[in-house]
Amino acid sequence: MCILPATFTGSPRYMHARTQDAMIYVRKYGRPDLFVTFTCNPKCCHNSDGKCTRQYRRDFVSETITGSDGYPRYRRRSPAEGGFTAVVTKAFNAHINVEYCHSVRSIKNVCKQEGSVDEILDFLAGHVIRSPEGPWHIFSFPIHERFPAIVQVAVHLEKDEIPYFSVDRAMNVAARTKDTTFTAFFKLCRQNEFTRTLMYPDVPSYYVWKKKNTWARRKCGANVEVYPGVKKDATLGRVFMVRQSRQECFYLRLLLHDISGPTSYNNLRTVNGVLCDTFSEACLRLGLFEDDSHWDATMAEGALLKMPSALRHLYTTVLQMCQPTGPKSLWDKYKDFLSEDILREAQLLCPTMTLTFNDEIYNRALIIIVNLFAEMVGEISRRYCARLCGFLQSLT
Repeated sequence: MCILPATFTGSPRYMHARTQDAMIYVRKYGRPDLFVTFTCNPKCCHNSDGKCTRQYRRDFVSETITGSDGYPRYRRRSPAEGGFTAVVTKAFNAHINVEYCHSVRSIKNVCKQEGSVDEILDFLAGHVIRSPEGPWHIFSFPIHERFPAIVQVAVHLEKDEIPYFSVDRAMNVAARTKDTTFTAFFKLCRQNEFTRTLMYPDVPSYYVWKKKNTWARRKCGANVEVYPGVKKDATLGRVFMVRQSRQECFYLRLLLHDISGPTSYNNLRTVNGVLCDTFSEACLRLGLFEDDSHWDATMAEGALLKMPSALRHLYTTVLQMCQPTGPKSLWDKYKDFLSEDILREAQLLCPTMTLTFNDEIYNRALIIIVNLFAEMVGEISRRYCARLCGFLQSLT
């Protein structure tokens, strides 16, 4: 099996990580104003059989309309209006698209095909780097730039770190496990009073991760009041996503967003002086499951970071494993996010029609969710069938 890691520039995992980083900016600063794309290849063409595959030119519209699906319909009142930005096109003498971002959905389309690539077939087919791109890689020029920087921090269960080693260093690595960003955070909280005031995702704003597998205070940035020598930078932190199916690790990640300055795994599991057996029990004692607010927050994060297919999988997992008290309210709140790729597919198939979310689109999403549910539980029992059918009838 050939797996391209996120450290391999251009791999599916690399693109997935950059997408999640982009959504961190949205969470911190809100949606962007404009989405600008630059076509570098002058021979690039979106024509198929004499027709534009991107549905240009657009239909005639008297006024610009911002659609609820995140895609605006721009004003075009005569055949002479092409819908492009003339000033930018003339200034750079290139094909540049400038789109207004009505909602986060319009920028999630940038990496809409993430995770759908067959890595093995792509590897066997070969990867061609052409002459303009080759020197760029040889001289290690940046492929992707962003500001402020985003630091990905690990989350894992105790003694569940992933070791990296070569054949000749296997014994040495097995005998001495290095700290991860997570275990080093525990040590930092035990040694530093200021760190005990921080949530885990906030650490990269104040500390730098060193090659020696330790956190070190930032030397540049704004001074933090009350704590001399501590500086805050614009850098943001992102805790790696954890699937709901990995229940204990999922609840551990939840606690890290609720408890500041933990000093150990046991400290995270301790609630009011009582050491809980599991992280899920700790979440229960903290009252995180008293209502559906946590599952609502989970779906909200998924709607921001995940594509619709992955979000449907998350929603199905919540239904099957977490038993929320109000599954219908979750559906009503996030059904547009759960169905947006289905709507987009229908819009591409019928470009001349003005399609919006409707019962048919929602029903197709529900059918997919039912199939996912069946795959998760295997052979569904009669009790599950009756319960699921009753729930689906309440949605229609």
